[in-house]
Amino acid sequence: MKLAAAGGADNDKNYFENSISWVHPNGSKWELETTDGRVVSISMGMPLSEELSGFVEVRGICQGPTAVFCNSYLTFPPDMTDKFEPDLYNEAVKLVNTVPNPWTQSG
Repeated sequence: MKLAAAGGADNDKNYFENSISWVHPNGSKWELETTDGRVVSISMGMPLSEELSGFVEVRGICQGPTAVFCNSYLTFPPDMTDKFEPDLYNEAVKLVNTVPNPWTQSG
């Protein structure tokens, strides 16, 4: 299992692309480690109905610097993540966050 992830934020809605490092037996909480080495606790309104493994994208509401309430998640198959380069991804996230809003054009 890869224990790496990257994350970003859009106001109070956060997303993380990551791998699972721990799941509570009842499936209502789990943890992941980001590509920059942070451990993030994920809580859910409903317990997981499937086993999670590999890289997962989490979307939800920030509940503190290392906690997110998960609204939705998406798992990625290993063939999409085998060649993932976390250091390169981290650099891209840093670059995008150097401008106030990278998705608008000035003119």
